[in-house]
Amino acid sequence: MVSSIELRVPEDNKLLAALGRLAVAHGNMEMVLVMCVKSIESISLKTVLKDFRKKSAANLRQRIEWAAANTFESDDDKKEVKTLLHEARCASDQRNDLLHCFWGKNNDGDWRCSGNENNWKKLPQVEVINELVNATINITRKLNESRQKDCGVICRLAKQRGGRTE
Repeated sequence: MVSSIELRVPEDNKLLAALGRLAVAHGNMEMVLVMCVKSIESISLKTVLKDFRKKSAANLRQRIEWAAANTFESDDDKKEVKTLLHEARCASDQRNDLLHCFWGKNNDGDWRCSGNENNWKKLPQVEVINELVNATINITRKLNESRQKDCGVICRLAKQRGGRTE
């Protein structure tokens, strides 16, 4: 017998709070990626927010990676940028898997979620979401430090491209 799912918003306040923290942490990471583009391309804050704020994190990462690949001669610098952006992509992918899915209750009253409406699974544990929040905060900090510190790879990239450094 196929169980039907009634789409609903979970009622677990701890789960909802963890998902909210994840959304905010990811939003901060996207804004730091926007600021990396600002530094690398030497454009004003007003322009970068207008032109890039609504771009996906994937588009921002691609723009940064392209700049590094076409600016740096050192494979080590290129690899450092790729590593940072890979961590950011992993955090984004995991966040998207959690937030961009169906949520609901089955006929037995059990909460389930599914990214494709075929493979329903139990809701994620709050601890798992909190680990992703912490990982997202950590990569955001690394990206921001790499942009702000003279020895940071994003700062070096901006300098080589004639961009602004903060």
